[in-house]
Amino acid sequence: MTFKGMVLFVVLWCCVLPVRSESYLYDPPFQAGKRFLIVQGFNGELSHQTTLSRYAVDLAMPEGEPVCAAREGEVVRLNRDGDERVSQFVHIEHEDKTVGDYEHLQVGSIGVQVGQKVEQGECFAKVGNTGYSTGPHLHFAVLHRQGFPWFTLVSQPFKFNVKRGTITPEKLLWLDHPIAH
Repeated sequence: MTFKGMVLFVVLWCCVLPVRSESYLYDPPFQAGKRFLIVQGFNGELSHQTTLSRYAVDLAMPEGEPVCAAREGEVVRLNRDGDERVSQFVHIEHEDKTVGDYEHLQVGSIGVQVGQKVEQGECFAKVGNTGYSTGPHLHFAVLHRQGFPWFTLVSQPFKFNVKRGTITPEKLLWLDHPIAH
């Protein structure tokens, strides 16, 4: 294979081709044993129309409810600037290079730092009402890098582990967290 062919292969393999769909299996991003209603699902009418949010879900959760890691990983980006007009968020990168996006967190509640490892199920923040939000809720999405050299984060479809198996999140679906795997 020529050098040019090798570069094209690496670019396609690393940057353009989507991550395999079987890697999109996540625990609900809240404490085990609880359940919350999905109020906006994939392609939601209100705000899930961009590449960054097309495959996001909004969970109706009370302000102050703990937010927990849907998978283990490393915190790669966050915002906790203290201005509730701007979404407070945490991005956790997983082993397969997908990124869990947790948005609208409560000001002052983020208890992790960039570079910190988090375990699946570990609670690291609280639900808030920050940024573009009509009330307290958790916005959760699974993102991956696309483009060369990894210019853009885009959302991807995913499924949740629940008591009854795995589900694709849908609007007005109750999401229950299994107590144990």
